[in-house]
Amino acid sequence: HTHTHTRYIGGLAEEVDEKVLHAAFIPFGEIVDVQIPLDYESEKHRGFAFIEFEIAEDAAAAIDNMVYL
Repeated sequence: HTHTHTRYIGGLAEEVDEKVLHAAFIPFGEIVDVQIPLDYESEKHRGFAFIEFEIAEDAAAAIDNMVYL
């Protein structure tokens, strides 16, 4: 049984960036990485991101207490 440290976050508003996500999720635990894939043509993000937490339980807590951005 593996525990993932990375969480998918969807439905992001266009103005949301790495700093916004980091600030929103840091209360749940230490964040290792935030990735927001970009659309190569528009150079804007595609409305989702991946947040990697240092501890798997923190990633679970972030989802249990999901914030809306």
